[in-house]
Amino acid sequence: MGPKPRMLLIDDDAATVSYLEAKLGRYYDLLGTTLPEMAVPLARHVKPDVILCDIDMPDMSGGEVAAALAADEHTAGIPLIYLTGLVSPEELRELDGYISGRPGMSKRAPLAELMQCVASVTRRASEQALHDQHGKEAARGDQRPFERDQAPAPVALLAGAGIEGE
Repeated sequence: MGPKPRMLLIDDDAATVSYLEAKLGRYYDLLGTTLPEMAVPLARHVKPDVILCDIDMPDMSGGEVAAALAADEHTAGIPLIYLTGLVSPEELRELDGYISGRPGMSKRAPLAELMQCVASVTRRASEQALHDQHGKEAARGDQRPFERDQAPAPVALLAGAGIEGE
């Protein structure tokens, strides 16, 4: 098995960071922080495959973190999932899984649901990056046929891999 995908977790609650590091650390190379103002420098350094970010934080909201990441050319393309205790899993389903235009997960959702969401979001990001790369090649006049084996390895779906819901 190759290297674990990298994840950056941003939450002002140290207990949440510790809990998710313990639960997700088996599947991800995870770095957690309780300092939202460190999101951009950490993301630039770690180059995570996905970012989980709390919404309701006192000094810098999740929306402000998302805006700062989107404004930085080195972090703008990293998929971000809002993690929140503000809505229940049922309420989030009613919102089609999105909060303010971004994928979201309730902190009360089973761990398996969080894992499925992360896998889905990172898979879509990988597919989009591949599509964008192919478009750039076509724009340059690169007429070589697209070959699937040139694509980056797909993100493994971790759901159903022995993960128990919490």
